[in-house]
Parts: sequence; structure tokens; C-alpha cells
Amino acid sequence: MQKLVPLLLVLSVQCVYSVSLQEDLLDLELNVPKEKISQLFVQYIIQDVQFRHSIRYVRSDEFSDTWNQFLELAKVHQLLLYMQNAGLPIDKVLHMFAGFTGIQPPSTKFKRSLIKRGGLNAFIEDVVQVVAQSDVKTMTEEKKRLSSQFLEMTEKLNSDEYKRLFTEAFDDPDVIILQQELQTYDIELPKLLELMKAFFGWSAFF
Repeated sequence: MQKLVPLLLVLSVQCVYSVSLQEDLLDLELNVPKEKISQLFVQYIIQDVQFRHSIRYVRSDEFSDTWNQFLELAKVHQLLLYMQNAGLPIDKVLHMFAGFTGIQPPSTKFKRSLIKRGGLNAFIEDVVQVVAQSDVKTMTEEKKRLSSQFLEMTEKLNSDEYKRLFTEAFDDPDVIILQQELQTYDIELPKLLELMKAFFGWSAFF
């Protein structure tokens, strides 16, 4: 019984840590301007032939095979595991990405002149910009000030260790081969990660 009490205390602290951090991340996710991103997606679908070409490929079995190869590479797995251990729900995000089937058209009107053409990469840059102009950045700074767990997570994701793992993952010869295959479709693997980060509000802190 004496040994059980310290164990329960450790488990309870871990549970509080996890719940508190996930609540902070959910707050960020809920404040990402999804409606604006949805509008942006429809604009690109309507106006950008190169973007439509990329999206068709992303939904193909060929891309699915390439993406799974990418995730199974040792250095990529190590990078994602580091992100997961830092506190990000990587499994959840990857499962959502795997289930990607498209976005419903927005209910609001938009001007055709709002976007520039440039394929999937240009779309991702615009999404990141939309998130940067939202309240997510301010909310992130507030959560870093109020939550030691959140601050610790952001420090890990901005550390030299994370940067090393990221560089090693994308400098891996096998990743470079996969990237070359995707280049034909205007798809860059680091950019896809940037899109995931933006969609969940993570781009505000790393």
C-alpha cells in the first residue's frame, strides 16, 4: 500500500498534465478560422488548375502508398514520435489526414480576385497566413504564460533537438526519393506538415 500511493500520485499528475495540455491545444484548434480556410480551398479549386491536379493526386491510391512509405521511414518516425512525446496529438492528426475527402463549400460569398494561382504550396502559404492573422497567436502567448505544461511543450518543439530531428528526417535519402516522386504534382512533404500545423493552430508556436 505504501508503494501504491506514490505510484497513484505520479499517475494522477500525468493525467492532469495530459488533460490540461490537450484542453489548451483544443482551445487553439477551435479558434483556427476554419470557415476562411474552407473559403480559400473552394477558391483554389475553382481558379487554380495546378491545385486541382495536386488535390486529385493526394486522394489517389498512389499518393497513399507514398505517404505511408514516408511515415514508416525510421528518421521520420523518430521526428513524429518526438512531437507526440512533446504533447502534440500526432496520431489524431495523421488519422484525420488519412481520412481526407474534401471540404464542403462555404455558405458565404467571396471575391474571385482574392487569391493568387500557384498550386498546393501557394494554398498552404495562404492558410498559414490566415491562421497567423487570427487570434490563435495571442491565445498561444497567453497559454504559455498561464500553463507550465504548454510552455514546456513549446520549448521542446522549438529546441535544437527538434530542429535536428526535422533536418535529419527530410535530409534522409529515402525521403528525398519520395519527395522527387511528389514534385511532379507540386507536393512538398514539409509543406504538408505546415498545413497540418496551421489547421490545428500549432503554427502559432513552432
